[in-house]
Amino acid sequence: MADTPRAPSSVPDPAPVADPACILIAPLTPDQIDDAYVLARLGYRDLTLEDWRQKAALALASEVMDCQIQNVIQGMIAACNPAGRLRGLLLYTIAARIAAGPVLNIERLIAFGVLDPAPIAEALTRHVLDIAKDAGCDGFSLTAPLGSHADTMAWLQDSTTCVLHRVF
Repeated sequence: MADTPRAPSSVPDPAPVADPACILIAPLTPDQIDDAYVLARLGYRDLTLEDWRQKAALALASEVMDCQIQNVIQGMIAACNPAGRLRGLLLYTIAARIAAGPVLNIERLIAFGVLDPAPIAEALTRHVLDIAKDAGCDGFSLTAPLGSHADTMAWLQDSTTCVLHRVF
């Protein structure tokens, strides 16, 4: 039977983590939901404010619920500059799998930087990987847009998810 994801010991850690590049990483808070909408729209072009508010509130609520019931943890972590302005957002889930430990799925990583958003993306990624490790994850997946059948098959067959065997 697959391992049920366990809540990270920090679910995620409510204390902000200062990154060496002066980026503060912490769970998105309810009072940041509206401000984060601008970033969310960079990753989801057709997202309405009302849909964002609803989905963000559900994700934030699931971080504190008993994940043993759902077998899924949803989370959103934010990156802020020292002045507290949002510069990045990472949406993720941690879920049980059939025959292995829990898996981290990164749904969307959005980073905004005037000159270089890469340090923001790296800080968010480091933080979510720490959350996944605390939750006992031994794998990760990325959510990608569903393309044409041929494109999706090519992407899947090139990934480590695909295991093909043949006799001759």
